[in-house]
Amino acid sequence: MTGAGPRIAPRDLHPDGVFTIGISANQPDFRLFEDLPLAARNTARPLSPHLQIWKWGPNMLVSILHRATGTGLATVGAALLVWFLAAVAAGPESYATFRDVFTTDSGKLNILGYVLGIGLTASLFQHLANGIRHLFMDVGAGFELKSNKRQAQATIIFAVVMTVAFWLYLGIK
Repeated sequence: MTGAGPRIAPRDLHPDGVFTIGISANQPDFRLFEDLPLAARNTARPLSPHLQIWKWGPNMLVSILHRATGTGLATVGAALLVWFLAAVAAGPESYATFRDVFTTDSGKLNILGYVLGIGLTASLFQHLANGIRHLFMDVGAGFELKSNKRQAQATIIFAVVMTVAFWLYLGIK
């Protein structure tokens, strides 16, 4: 078969039947392997330290919360902003529909308005506090276990206190 590609000579075959591709002093050893046989796998060794091994701590929680709040703020916040801007641009009827989804007839927030409002506010304060914590860690501060744990706890406390204070302030006005 002429032109069908390079021929593999018996000398190119590995003793296990796997052929080698271009092994020389200047090239890496690329081999095409079938799935390893079960005896070659070490199933007793964990793939990585997982949640069953590590003791759960506040630093793990705020790490996950930072990702979740950032994603929530970006997706939910952006969707609400685009919806709001489109409703304002479309006219009074569209804006009234947007407003009615989150408020009652008296103008106060309904359940959905409170859930989204408090959720986005708590997400904002948690993400802000953990972002500031990361700024300190970026300069090398706060990697000791006790201070790292205290900082993580402080971000959660800050987010809760500021969310409550913000909504109390809105309720007073």
